[in-house]
Amino acid sequence: MSKPSSWAIPEPPPEQPAISGLDYEALQKCIHCGFCIQACPTYRQTSLETASPRGRIALMRAVAEGKLPAGEGFSDAVNLCLGCRACETACPSGVQYGHLLEQAREVAAETTPPVWYVRFAMRYLFGHIGRLRALAVLARWAQPLGLFRLAPGALRELAEALPPLRPAQAYPKPGEPKPGAGGKPVLFFHGCVQEAFLQGQNLAALRVLTAQGAAVAVPEGQTCCGALHAHYGNREGARELARRNIACFERLDGPIVNHAGGCGAQLKEYGHLLADDPVWAGRAAAFAARVRDLSEWLVENGLPEAGLHPVDLTVTYQDSCHLAHGQKVRRQPRALIRAIPGVAFREMDAADQCCGSAGIYNLLQPAMSGRVLVEKMASAAATGAGAIITANPGCYLQVRQGVRRRGLEGQVEVLSLAELLDRSQSGDGKK
Repeated sequence: MSKPSSWAIPEPPPEQPAISGLDYEALQKCIHCGFCIQACPTYRQTSLETASPRGRIALMRAVAEGKLPAGEGFSDAVNLCLGCRACETACPSGVQYGHLLEQAREVAAETTPPVWYVRFAMRYLFGHIGRLRALAVLARWAQPLGLFRLAPGALRELAEALPPLRPAQAYPKPGEPKPGAGGKPVLFFHGCVQEAFLQGQNLAALRVLTAQGAAVAVPEGQTCCGALHAHYGNREGARELARRNIACFERLDGPIVNHAGGCGAQLKEYGHLLADDPVWAGRAAAFAARVRDLSEWLVENGLPEAGLHPVDLTVTYQDSCHLAHGQKVRRQPRALIRAIPGVAFREMDAADQCCGSAGIYNLLQPAMSGRVLVEKMASAAATGAGAIITANPGCYLQVRQGVRRRGLEGQVEVLSLAELLDRSQSGDGKK
């Protein structure tokens, strides 16, 4: 039997790691088996080891050991990653790559800070719902005038993928719980980008929950989940937003339901994010335990088929990476789609492979994002579906871009899961 290569043999942590921000013990869990590489979108596109999870972990380990500077080369490698966490699903050793990536980006940001507009967004937009709503008002006025065409390329495409924007609506006051909801209220987390630019999806989710007997409350004072901050090297900013959300929701009873795969994954990570905070650790873990994706709550509480009307539509489903790989929620959205009378469901190949959105990745890495999107749209088109169902606002906008690029507008709809369920419950299946 051949002797294992030296890089495959776990080493004890150095007495004084060169970079304390990287969890050296967690890095050692990677056995470099290679199961992750074919699950990785950037590796499939480049065939470069440094564009694979295994390669990036090797770079992280080298930085932690002081063998590699945490400079531009390291930053480029970790920032090319989509953060889709498909490698976690493929990994036989249980490596929590998403946590390692956040640590690596925090380390990289110290020498190679994110571009100015990412820093601006983290500081002045995300976490400020009122400012995002004001930006949405400006976008609503610009949309019919065609002013989006004046924006830079990637931003222009993203803006043009927005559905027709409508004035924001006030959320209804919660009613009394009805039979079937367990007699408890539901607290709805509305997100920030989704709330400002895609509020129609939130309103659809509320109608679906209410139709199933829930008394839905939308707590005031909630803020951004902090995913952008955590994913782009500002974990302290993410912690501050987490504390604000925990304080907002912990005074109220009931599960915390959301309809954005990325937000839900971040909310469920609050216990890990604040694990070293003696004041907030227990409160964060309790908060995270209450979080449910919309599809989880509906399946747990039993979606009554009597409330669903036929929808004459052939659909396919695009997994949100952070819903499928982060939250491990795969079965529930499909069960709900199949429960709708009249819907023909066609599974696309590699439905859980990233679409290329990855938060704001499509703005920061438009070329790689576009290559990943081409792969995704080919899989979706092969199903012949008339609608692509999504469970995350980033996926929704990215897939709408894909539909536009393929010239399929008017032929293929893009709908959130909440919108499809709302269409069925309303009885307007011919929309």
